[in-house]
Amino acid sequence: MASSNGSVKILTVGSAVGSIRELFAKVKAIDAKHGKFDLLLCAGDFFGPLTEDDSVDDEVSQLLEGRIEGVLPLDDVVAKIKPRYHFAAAGGRPPKFWEREPFVWDGEDARISRFISLGAFGNEPATGKKQRWFYAFSIAPISATTAPAPKPANATKNPFMAGVAKNASKRSLEEAAENFIWGAIKQPTKRSKIGQLFRYCCTMLGSQASRCESTEHFISDCPERQKPPENYVCKICGTPGHFVRDCPTRDAVGDTGGKKPKPGYVCRACGSENHYLEDCLVAHQQRGAQSEHRGRRGPPKEISTDECWFCLSNPNLAKHLIVSIGSECYVTLAKGQIIPTHSEDYTAQVPGGGHILIVPITHYPTFSTIPSDIAKPILDETESYKTALRSFFAKHGAATVLFEVGRLSAKGGHAHVQAIPVPLKLKDKVEETFLKEGSQMGIDFESDPDAALESCQGGRGSYFRVDLPDGRKMVHLMKDHVPFSIQFGRQVLVSLLDMPDRFDWKACLLSEDDDRADAQAFKAAFSPFDPSL
Repeated sequence: MASSNGSVKILTVGSAVGSIRELFAKVKAIDAKHGKFDLLLCAGDFFGPLTEDDSVDDEVSQLLEGRIEGVLPLDDVVAKIKPRYHFAAAGGRPPKFWEREPFVWDGEDARISRFISLGAFGNEPATGKKQRWFYAFSIAPISATTAPAPKPANATKNPFMAGVAKNASKRSLEEAAENFIWGAIKQPTKRSKIGQLFRYCCTMLGSQASRCESTEHFISDCPERQKPPENYVCKICGTPGHFVRDCPTRDAVGDTGGKKPKPGYVCRACGSENHYLEDCLVAHQQRGAQSEHRGRRGPPKEISTDECWFCLSNPNLAKHLIVSIGSECYVTLAKGQIIPTHSEDYTAQVPGGGHILIVPITHYPTFSTIPSDIAKPILDETESYKTALRSFFAKHGAATVLFEVGRLSAKGGHAHVQAIPVPLKLKDKVEETFLKEGSQMGIDFESDPDAALESCQGGRGSYFRVDLPDGRKMVHLMKDHVPFSIQFGRQVLVSLLDMPDRFDWKACLLSEDDDRADAQAFKAAFSPFDPSL
């Protein structure tokens, strides 16, 4: 049954591969814990491979087993229906979980699509971790009065529009004919005598376009020439009804005077759709301010998920520091954590040190940029981990300080929250220390932190957030063109703990063996509080 706001709660699962009873038993458990769900969608291979006893004719058998490959016009179907969610469950052998960055369709509702490839429920992998095989989300119907959802900060070009443009780049027979007979090239100022002799409107032999057979004009002036074939799509604007040469946006300019971008393009520096990065005033100002440090370099390269420090798909991620993995987030010890764990002069209160990062599994620049229709489970699990850490630290005689650097940048970051245990005797000095260190750096905090965070929703601004031990929040709104140190939170904590030598995380790095020992110690002690268990 739909909720009061009209949204429908949906659970999507990957390939069952014949393990149908086991799948539904697991679904029942998920529904009891996270439901109730209104709808279950099963993607991929439901029944599994055929056995020798299956009596199916040979061609059907070959098709089901993948020995006959059919080309289905799925891209055409997707382009027509513009789904908000597109699931697949056969990506890789065995299937892998992968969530693509969202992309936006043209149109008044600026519909946002998300593609998710699910792992398989059946067929446990021989080696490695089992891939995530389910995905839960809520979705509400779109009506004529529904306001367009804010564009995600990590939205990419629409791959289906790119496919249309790619296909449209091939010249049709008609276009080839027009280029051959004064069509899309600059015509000479004088007609040759041969041209006057053959003043006859026609198209090249074999063209699908009509011809009027008039002797009153050349083909370049023919009214029929202005009508493209039925399936022709302009490669500039991606719409039918006119040729490239007649496109109304062919010479359009952006809001800064440069060339207007194609649909789906988003400037990495400011998030605008109306100019390219090289024409962005914000990017130019940033490069101008940093030129003496960076020299004559081009615009910053956007970080991909394979290069992101916090994306699980990065082969260089320090996975040995991960201490918990939930459905939406994972928890890891910080590299070069503030708390000394292998020092003769200091004994950590919390096993393994306790400097923790809570990281959403899916790549988003900040928590405020997570789309509203899928944000709830991510935010709920983040809060569950925060609560668990507070209880865990309290057991070991420590208070909890959490902070988040929610900064939007041209390169793009990955949202995360840092948690640090501090002695109980210092918990009342946390706010004072943040205010003191902030005043020295021109960092002020808002009187209404909740309103400040709301003003940044949908990627509308950058912020720095602190969760104090007593549950109150402190929020600083970052200002355009005013530098903000991403190490500010660490700077305050090392000042509070009187550990100035722990400011540079690189100077605090440990060997992998020591890191593993810390992770194991923390994981064992935290397990009674771990919400993922």
